[in-house]
Amino acid sequence: TSVDVNQLYPVQDEALTVTVNLLNSSNVVSGNFNVQLYDQFLQNGVTQNILLGHQTVSGLGLGVSASQFSWTPSLVGQHTLKVVIDPQNQINENNESNNQFIWDITVDSKYPNVAIYQPSNNSVIGKGINFIGGVLDAKDRFIVNNVNLVWTSNVDGMVGNGQHLL
Repeated sequence: TSVDVNQLYPVQDEALTVTVNLLNSSNVVSGNFNVQLYDQFLQNGVTQNILLGHQTVSGLGLGVSASQFSWTPSLVGQHTLKVVIDPQNQINENNESNNQFIWDITVDSKYPNVAIYQPSNNSVIGKGINFIGGVLDAKDRFIVNNVNLVWTSNVDGMVGNGQHLL
């Protein structure tokens, strides 16, 4: 059993197709059974376990069969996709312990990430410091060039703009 997602870097509020590839390694065609997909994530210190969907598989012969689910993640952060095969134990199997599969996935914000690259954390601050900032497009995974960052200070307000501030 394996899980595939149609986007390498999932983004908040964008639909994904989750494909669950089921493997029957016995030489007997199974009867009907259910497949469930859950989203597990931490919210306010509590693990949430949300059923995303379920499907009935009508007999699985020797080999692989695929079940597809649609998922639109609304929360940014770490998620665990959990597949439960035959949750009601309808199929008599030699190995009942391989009916769950988990896959960790990180959902990025739909908004670009702005970061200060220089000076780095815990740098000594003094006169003549060169600030360098940039933008990472979370969806396409590239650094956006030629951005116009607006640099502000809690004390002085706006102090400059552009990718560099001296």
